[in-house]
Amino acid sequence: MQSKGEDDADRHAWAVERRRGLQAGPDKDGDGKIEAEEKIKESAEWLNALLKGVWPIINPDMFTSTVDMLEDIMQASVPTFIHSVRIPDLGLGNNPLRITSLRALPDSDFDSVTQSLSKEEQEVIQGEHVNYELGFAYRAAPNRNQWSERAENFHLLVEFFVGIKGVAAVPIPVWAEVTGIVGTARMRLELIPDPPFIKHMLITLVGLPKVSIGITPIHKKLLPNMMDIPFISRFVTQSINAAAKEYVAPKSMMLDIQQLLSGDGVSRDTTHIGVVVVQIHQVSVSKNVKQTARDMNAYMNICLSPMNKTQYSTRIISGTLDPVFEETAVLLVDANAAKIGERVTLQLWDNDRFTADDLVGEVEIDVA
Repeated sequence: MQSKGEDDADRHAWAVERRRGLQAGPDKDGDGKIEAEEKIKESAEWLNALLKGVWPIINPDMFTSTVDMLEDIMQASVPTFIHSVRIPDLGLGNNPLRITSLRALPDSDFDSVTQSLSKEEQEVIQGEHVNYELGFAYRAAPNRNQWSERAENFHLLVEFFVGIKGVAAVPIPVWAEVTGIVGTARMRLELIPDPPFIKHMLITLVGLPKVSIGITPIHKKLLPNMMDIPFISRFVTQSINAAAKEYVAPKSMMLDIQQLLSGDGVSRDTTHIGVVVVQIHQVSVSKNVKQTARDMNAYMNICLSPMNKTQYSTRIISGTLDPVFEETAVLLVDANAAKIGERVTLQLWDNDRFTADDLVGEVEIDVA
């Protein structure tokens, strides 16, 4: 009897502790419920220890699509004296992002996000799931004067091509160091019975993260003061904010965690719905253009609007205004291309050896 009574008392004690853990906070407003804002934000040092080990070995190629988006945003908003922008390198360094807090959330805190999803996405994420709010912060390590030391922080290598479009463009490489990030994200994890027990993760940002950037010109002897002005730093920061805005609630991003963790063991479904085959035979240049047959070095670019990102380039044919290419390009088309009205742009360029290439003409074709 005594053993049974002790066992019963122990079970009641654990039941009380379990309820306390699930509530995880005081009822400040006295309404009998522990709301999300009343819950205690738990320490996440165990998660930071994991991040410290994983961060240096994360493959930066995972962020290629994000870098492409940032590059497109910067290209679309460059001032007139900057010909174009390119981001050839991104490095995470060895100084990891820190998780400042972690807490569970009720489904009601995700209503605005889930309502903005398509019906298919809503069906995916409405199964068994858990919700979390995660606070994160990043601060660059101090006293980084040597380039080898600076590479240990989160950074971007950005090339600004300064000049007049169609006349000249000089590449100016700069080192963009992320000196600080502070933000909050919310995520919903879809649970499944088989390993790794998580299928999809829906993630959204609670407002724009606060981002600070430090800019350093790599070739100080070439342009000692130009890149130290605050304008470049503001331009890069605003471009990062514009990219992050695409994920601020009610907007969100869906990740297939099972595929990321399981790798080749997971069957892959392509997101592309078809292809566009472009056959380039011959181009005839009007005699009204400034180019002559002797000076002409023609080549074709195939781009996708609205950002005019080049998908294919032909060889260069010189000495004629009627170049014959006879080349074929195949472009993949995903479902979003038809939704946003993406178009295929065929551009004819005149290659110049010492100045920027000249655009001779272009034509657009609707993907849909």
